[in-house]
Parts: sequence; structure tokens; C-alpha cells
Amino acid sequence: EYRMAAGPSALDVLLAQTLDCGLLAAFDAREAHAAGVDPAAHPRQNPGRCPLLVLGDWLGGPEGGYPAPLGRGAIDWDSFFDAGEEAGAEWYVLCPGGGESAEDIAESYAYLAMRA
Repeated sequence: EYRMAAGPSALDVLLAQTLDCGLLAAFDAREAHAAGVDPAAHPRQNPGRCPLLVLGDWLGGPEGGYPAPLGRGAIDWDSFFDAGEEAGAEWYVLCPGGGESAEDIAESYAYLAMRA
């Protein structure tokens, strides 16, 4: 959804073609970063269309990496949460990646509590 071949990504095309029909989207920070896209870009470019944002951190980039507890990966959470606020996000959903342990999930929740 975030990867671009030549031209805009499939997600960008879908969003552009559905401006008038009320289509909403849930943007995933980890998937965007893993694809080499700024996780804050889509919420900022689509205000009012992303009531739900998906949280997950990533160590590495599009060339390879793996899920990480929030705050331990490469995602700029200040920028992402600012973008969510600007875009009118109402919900943030933690989506643990494959291979994350119960301790990793607890660490992610502790990171979110510290930010609250």
C-alpha cells in the first residue's frame, strides 16, 4: 500500500480518487516506515480522513528490519503524534509486530503511558 513503483503509491491513488465519497483510512506507522515513507506524511496530507492511526515501531528501513517496542525503533513519534493531532485522529491502536514478546508489548504500553 505504501510502496511506490513508478509514480504514486496505490494508497495515494485510492485516496485521491475518493476525496468526495467520505472514505476514511487507518494509517500504519510501522508499515509506512518499513516501506521508506515518512509515517507522518499520510495523516498530514489527509486531514479529517484518518480517525484511527496504527502504532508499531521498526528497527531498520525499507532494505530490511524488524518490529520493535515503541520508542526503541526508528520512528519519530513526536512528528507522528503531531500529525495525528493535526489530522483529527481519534484513536491510536497498538499493533504488535510478528515476533514481539509480551515484555515488548508491555514496554510499548509503558512508552505510551510515559507520553500521556
